Amino acid sequence: MGARLDVHARIKLTAGATATFVLDRVEPGELPLPYSDDEIAAEFDATVAFWRGWLRRSRYSGRWREMVHRSALALKLLTYEPTG
Repeated sequence: MGARLDVHARIKLTAGATATFVLDRVEPGELPLPYSDDEIAAEFDATVAFWRGWLRRSRYSGRWREMVHRSALALKLLTYEPTG
């Protein structure tokens, strides 16, 4: 059995404070790439835009719209594109 490759982090924030971080896979012997706050913010904005666009394709507009959309997001996030 191979070595465990766990990741652990502890970030303490005070009320109203924010923090950004990047979880990236780095091969043995490689150094992680540095990311600026602007790059992280741009990736976050692109991710939010993608998921909002994905939800806009929904045709459901009933009483439970928010819950249906949250459930759809959860199910979508549980899928793995190459294998479905």
